[in-house]
Amino acid sequence: AIDAGPSRAADPVVIETVPRRGYRLTGAVRREAARQTDAELDALLAPYHAWLEGRAALETLSIAKVAGAERTFRSVLDGSPDHAVAHVGLANALFFRFEATRIDEHPEVAALTEAVPHARDACRLQPDWAEGWATLALTLHRAGQPEHGIAAARRAVELEPDNWRHHLRLAFVCWGEARLRAAQRALQLLPGLALAHWLAASVHVARQAFEVANRELAAG
Repeated sequence: AIDAGPSRAADPVVIETVPRRGYRLTGAVRREAARQTDAELDALLAPYHAWLEGRAALETLSIAKVAGAERTFRSVLDGSPDHAVAHVGLANALFFRFEATRIDEHPEVAALTEAVPHARDACRLQPDWAEGWATLALTLHRAGQPEHGIAAARRAVELEPDNWRHHLRLAFVCWGEARLRAAQRALQLLPGLALAHWLAASVHVARQAFEVANRELAAG
């Protein structure tokens, strides 16, 4: 900011010409630090609050709560269309909606179709965020692109090798030995993870190794 000073109160000009040299400021200059208002801070934090609330809703496995999370993520994207967190949240909510109807006579394929581009957008916006790739893995797998789904899941595991969620998703999209290895790694990171035991058991059942499968299921 520039102050004209008391001697120039009637003269708003703060720049004068210096012959053969150029121009100079005639007022005093002071530095002013920009500060965000509370409302602006709340707006910046809103997508992250929505992500936490939506993630908690997804983990309840409640259709009603997932629907609420979906609305929340959509509202965030209305105001911040390039927010990767909201894209991932919405992709997960849509994926869950499809999964909940997958064996129905008329599954919600449109939800899955919409989930894929949102997961892709998250990966484009934050290519080093493992959660985005893990979400893309699930959506691509269910959309009939298993190889691309496996590649995305491996990318997530590479970015965050100690996150049990990514290994569980890798087990979900893989088969055979790859599924067994991923499930075992998930169990190392989170012992007692029932779904990891179930995924491993599914491979043993396919191999007709029923005794081993029973042990996995009992443990789960």
